Amino acid sequence: MLNQFSRFTVLFVVLSWSVLTSAAPMASVNDIAPPFSAELVTGDKVELEQYRGRTLLLTFWATWCSPCLRELPEIEEAYRLFKKQGLDVLAVNFAEDSSTITAYVNKHKLALPVAIDEELVIANTYGVFALPKSFFINPEGVITKIIIGGTLTTESIGEILHQYTP
Repeated sequence: MLNQFSRFTVLFVVLSWSVLTSAAPMASVNDIAPPFSAELVTGDKVELEQYRGRTLLLTFWATWCSPCLRELPEIEEAYRLFKKQGLDVLAVNFAEDSSTITAYVNKHKLALPVAIDEELVIANTYGVFALPKSFFINPEGVITKIIIGGTLTTESIGEILHQYTP
């Protein structure tokens, strides 16, 4: 019985891993950023192509994610400080409904654009399974840096902007 259980466990782990790793490709540094379109909490539509010619910080977050909520004010401040230097930000919410997202945005008076990804279409396209996860995309549309785990600060965003932007 134990031997059969062990075989089942190994088979389950192998099959689960293969499904997870094949279901969504991981966007990587030096890849062309995968195109997407989304609706913002304002009701406007947004596409990746709109950011061509500027550096984009594409960040995935959720209202239930503590590291995201610590990092989001830093990203908001960087957006305010570095927008004139060519930084755009798009905060893509991870799987929450528009009323939850809108309530959070209004309560915290976020000025940065926030996209709704309730069905995880964008997150899956970028291979996002853990939060927060941020992608720096250069003006040519190439992913230059990926940050995982809520470590971004206003200062580090400025440094990355200057390091990867001509």
